[in-house]
Amino acid sequence: MPYAFPPVLKQLVEAQMTRGGYHSEDELLLDAVVALAELDRRQAELRAEIHSRLATSGQGLAKPLVLADFQTEARRRLAAEG
Repeated sequence: MPYAFPPVLKQLVEAQMTRGGYHSEDELLLDAVVALAELDRRQAELRAEIHSRLATSGQGLAKPLVLADFQTEARRRLAAEG
C-alpha cells in the first residue's frame, strides 16, 4: 500500500527499497516497527538493570574503584598468566 511520507522520510524509505531486501513499503515498515519495539524493550530492560544496580550500590554492596589498586591487581594477574 503506498503511503504519503514527508519528503525526508520518503528519501529514507526509497533508499532502503533501492538497497534491496524489501519487496514492499509494508515489509520495510513492519521491520522498522518491530526493530523499534525491540529497541524499546531492550531500553526498558537496561533502565531496570541500572535502577537495580543503583539500589544495590546504596546498600553498601558496591565499593568505589581505586585505580591504583585496579592496576596493581591487573599487573599481578598478567604476571601470573605469564
